[in-house]
Amino acid sequence: MELEEQLYSRLHIECSDIQILFCDSSEDWRSGRREKDTELHVLAKNSFTASYANSTKTITAIPNQKFNINMPTLKINISERKLLIFLKFLNSIQTNKDESKVTAKKPSWPTDRILIRWNPKYLLHVQNYITLQTFVLSRRKNDKANASSTQKRTSTIHYLKDNLNEVWARCVDLPGLEDNISPSNTISNLIGCEIREFQLVYSKSSDSADRQYMVLRLGVLSVDIAYMTYGPAYQISLNSILLKDKLHTTPSGQYLDLVHSPVPSIGDVLTVLYRKVCLGVL
Repeated sequence: MELEEQLYSRLHIECSDIQILFCDSSEDWRSGRREKDTELHVLAKNSFTASYANSTKTITAIPNQKFNINMPTLKINISERKLLIFLKFLNSIQTNKDESKVTAKKPSWPTDRILIRWNPKYLLHVQNYITLQTFVLSRRKNDKANASSTQKRTSTIHYLKDNLNEVWARCVDLPGLEDNISPSNTISNLIGCEIREFQLVYSKSSDSADRQYMVLRLGVLSVDIAYMTYGPAYQISLNSILLKDKLHTTPSGQYLDLVHSPVPSIGDVLTVLYRKVCLGVL
């Protein structure tokens, strides 16, 4: 593995203090950007590291290009007030675009006339000739397509029968991108993204302030995309999930957990693998 990693030239990217604030013109956003998370933040202050690796040699056994993103935390705050302000902002942009457009008047040419050079009999003859030629060509094309599809269907049935035992005997407990790799189906490009903790906070707005209503927390969210010889493969894995209602409480006074998984979890609570086969390259 260490020898394989030496075949890549790498580019490392580090970004910190990334944040998005959304507020009215009367609110003090300059002091809010110095904090890590406030009521004005849509995207709380966070950081990420990314690396791009390009293979210096063309080897089919390893990916040509790899791109990875790692984020320790990603928190998004959404409220009814922020959504309303955002819609007003988009409406103002659209209004400015409409005002900046200059509508050009179309010139009117009342002296224009359509000259009829062909009589109806000749035009009817041309229409019948074109319709006949189109029908004959489409009929020939459909006959060829039917013959080709019948041949492909027969070969596919024979292939499935020959490989039926192998397919049913293959058992994979934990699916992964490695299960799709073979000597003739290798990975050309590999993209990976890992978020250690993702939070989505939805708040209800009132005249005075915003109050948290629902909190969604995901632990160790991983997304992998592999572009292979015969089509791409996608995998999403999730280690833990928590959906909490912060408006209602239990008899003991704690917030109500709508969805809860043990933290930390030994295995992933969710794994999704999607494999797409492109018939055009077979």
